[in-house]
Amino acid sequence: MTERGITREIALRKRLLARIVQLRTKVVIRIATQALSDLLFDAHDEMAHDLLAPLFDCSEYWPEQLAKQVLGLNEDHEYSCDELLAEFERKEFDLAECEEEPNAWTNEGF
Repeated sequence: MTERGITREIALRKRLLARIVQLRTKVVIRIATQALSDLLFDAHDEMAHDLLAPLFDCSEYWPEQLAKQVLGLNEDHEYSCDELLAEFERKEFDLAECEEEPNAWTNEGF
């Protein structure tokens, strides 16, 4: 496809998106949710960041829910962003410490 063809295709997709957004239904939202789910599972870190960024920009609820799930925290308790970050850092520190501990099996030559 030529550069002109690519530019035209992008313009057409933007027009299509505008109409889909205006006329969205529960079915359209369900399809979009599945598409985003597929993208997140397959995405590299930078793309996953870009996909999730609007949730963090526009909501306090969803970022907290995601963090509590990842950290295995009580979902009924409310945490501040500082508390969640501190918990992530504590877990990262614990993981780093575990990796540094000598392994008895390795020391014995197994």
